Amino acid sequence: MCGITGVWKNDGGDMDGRFASRFAETLLRISRRRGSESSGLAVEDEAGIRFIKAARPIDRLLRTDVPRGFLRDLSIQAVHGLVGHSRLVTNGSQFRHVNNQPAVFHDLLSVHNGIVVETDKIFDELGETPQSDLDTEAFLAVFRNELDRNSEDPARACERALARLKGAGSFACLGRGCDGLVLASNNGSLFTVEIPSAGLRAFASERFIIEEAMRRSGIDAADYPVNQLALGRALWWRGGGKSSPDINDLSRVSDRSRTPSPPAHLRRDVDEAALYRGLDDAHGLKRCSRCILPETFPGIDFDADGVCSICREPEQPMEIDSEAFESGLAKHRSSNGKADCLVGLSGGRDSCYGLHVLKKELGMNPIAYTYDWGMVTDLARRNISRMCGELGIEHIVISANIRKKRENIRRNVEAWLRRPDLGMIPLFMAGDKQFYWFADQVRRQTGIDYFVFCAGNRYEETRFKTAYAGIRRGATASILKSLPASSILSMLGYYGRQFILNPAYFNRSIPDTAFAFYASYLMPDNYEYLFHHYRWDEDEVESVLFQQYDWERASDTPTTWRIGDGTAAFYNYIYYAVAGFTEFDTFRANQVRAGVMDRSDAISKVRAENGPRVESILWYLETIGTRASLNDVVRTVQGMTRLF
Repeated sequence: MCGITGVWKNDGGDMDGRFASRFAETLLRISRRRGSESSGLAVEDEAGIRFIKAARPIDRLLRTDVPRGFLRDLSIQAVHGLVGHSRLVTNGSQFRHVNNQPAVFHDLLSVHNGIVVETDKIFDELGETPQSDLDTEAFLAVFRNELDRNSEDPARACERALARLKGAGSFACLGRGCDGLVLASNNGSLFTVEIPSAGLRAFASERFIIEEAMRRSGIDAADYPVNQLALGRALWWRGGGKSSPDINDLSRVSDRSRTPSPPAHLRRDVDEAALYRGLDDAHGLKRCSRCILPETFPGIDFDADGVCSICREPEQPMEIDSEAFESGLAKHRSSNGKADCLVGLSGGRDSCYGLHVLKKELGMNPIAYTYDWGMVTDLARRNISRMCGELGIEHIVISANIRKKRENIRRNVEAWLRRPDLGMIPLFMAGDKQFYWFADQVRRQTGIDYFVFCAGNRYEETRFKTAYAGIRRGATASILKSLPASSILSMLGYYGRQFILNPAYFNRSIPDTAFAFYASYLMPDNYEYLFHHYRWDEDEVESVLFQQYDWERASDTPTTWRIGDGTAAFYNYIYYAVAGFTEFDTFRANQVRAGVMDRSDAISKVRAENGPRVESILWYLETIGTRASLNDVVRTVQGMTRLF
């Protein structure tokens, strides 16, 4: 999920040092889009390996003395090559120095893109003790073990190590026994190019990163083909220094490169009694006698038989024409195994299952794409890694400036707490809607226009989120872009009034929110929606994910829905405390209405699913860095006028 990149001297050739230095810096700067929470780089020369890392974006790190020295040494050919890393934080806080990359373990140094799962088993089998929270160490422990068993061919040792891992991983390794640079990937997220005229080779996590760096450097990519590293294979670029090079951390040489201290969070002792106060009253709500929607659902009414107005609407059958859909896929399916479609991968169950369907059942060759805006949970990231590693699928990540995104969320949450209103809750999620804009960017960069959106099956239609903003009928939440122009104008008017009533919303998040509104409602909807054409069955989805991919579920809820979304626990608690229902009620009601679930089972499920997810809510508040404690939030929510 992070960005790894670098340049290395060609065998037996003279490297153009100045070009290598400029090219390496360009690669590093472009790779920032894959992660900006920390960064690092390392060089190797005849004397050994030097590296630096810090909890700051790569462009800021490059302003400091040590990285500038690395690039200067590269420009005068004093080093064999350079590797770099732009980190999207997964395992381990970036504010603990050892958790950033490059990672060092047993005289090996590596930069790593992806997530290795079940690392405890690896360490137990090898009798090793991790030195950090990084999953990269598990790979290095296995690689060290394989090198010690057979040091003659580092590439083959690396391939054997890769085969022992679960999850997705692309690695660039230096150190004892490597005698150069070793590259490996089990999901194809590693690309290389050789530029003989400059006497160097280069690698990066994406084809686009290399080709864009070549374009900026005045090189025609058509003259130097970019190659994708074969799944499960390793490359060995010989030409290292000592057989057992010293590895030196220079991160503390310059004061400006020091890692900042982690932000301090307020102590949050949770008042459990206040958190749960009044929630059981929701069990007594009048519910539709046909589905399970409650009387507090906005705009609802019941007839003499207790049937709600939603159930009385003209039935819109969910017709599934799989044959026509599969026939259409044939127009895009590649005959040579090359990538033929892009798939949105959030780490949620639908997108993960959709990736499986497209690859395993429909014979497509997808590239997965994730827009990480800071509220994708580590659990979701691990599940993404499981899927991409097992299926051997390249994964493109566009990482937002997560620090700024979280600050924007904090500003809007704190503004909301001053004057809480159910219709303004979607503002908390505005930051993820740029997914659509970056999806179009990825289309252009890969040359693949066919984009399949797997999230949002038909049962997930909610209505109530837009209804609280004054839009009553004909608005669905499964496809935001389906809102008519009149509804969009009505929504703008509602938000405008709320901003005037609560000036705290006039904050630095406005440009990001405006961008999100444009991406959500004004950009063309030119995606294919898998589950509008392909049967979706909850039991089948969960069976496939658990049995074939060892998919991970959350510890604080019985459901598998929304567990990869860091915001869901927070906003669903508010809806439940004030209105007595959540997204789960609408989801189960739609299933009942479609005849795929019994009404009594639906009621039983929502009672369990609507329970507050305390740990997830605490994670949310601490992650966005709000000054409000959970008790502050509970007091505000409990002070709102309840609808039941």
